[in-house]
Amino acid sequence: MIKLTLFFIFISSWCFSKVEQHCHQLYLSKRVKSLVEDDFIKFIDLDKPSYYAEATLDDGTLKFDIELRTPNKDRSENLYGRDVYKAVFEHFGNRIKRVKSSWVWGDHLEQFNISILLGKTPEEAVRDTWVWEQVGETYDFSDFHIVNLIGDPGEYTMVVVEFEKPTQ
Repeated sequence: MIKLTLFFIFISSWCFSKVEQHCHQLYLSKRVKSLVEDDFIKFIDLDKPSYYAEATLDDGTLKFDIELRTPNKDRSENLYGRDVYKAVFEHFGNRIKRVKSSWVWGDHLEQFNISILLGKTPEEAVRDTWVWEQVGETYDFSDFHIVNLIGDPGEYTMVVVEFEKPTQ
């Protein structure tokens, strides 16, 4: 049991140091703490721990929980969404089969609702979001379907979208 525990600590430390090294390259800041496991990765802004980003991979489905802004638009000065996505996609690699994204407040939901009010379809509105730019364009998970829309058009309170790589 002691050997197994020491091995786990060694592996955890090695993984932690590799991602921490990567994070320092991405963020150029020692004000970000990372926690890494095989199916989980989390980044915490040490100046304001309420700002964080975490991702889990469950049976090929990547799910994010990211809080880098407050409702009054204050934002983390140490964590950036683009860097988080890069680190997460590099960490999980080709094990990612789909990305499930839920918007309940913030920029993505706001942009989605604005696009709906401008007369766009829900599918067009998804393509107007920053999530689409990252997941759909940058990482080529460009096939998607809307799993759930809660609320009235232009005033949605929840949008759930699942992205996948195009079938060949």
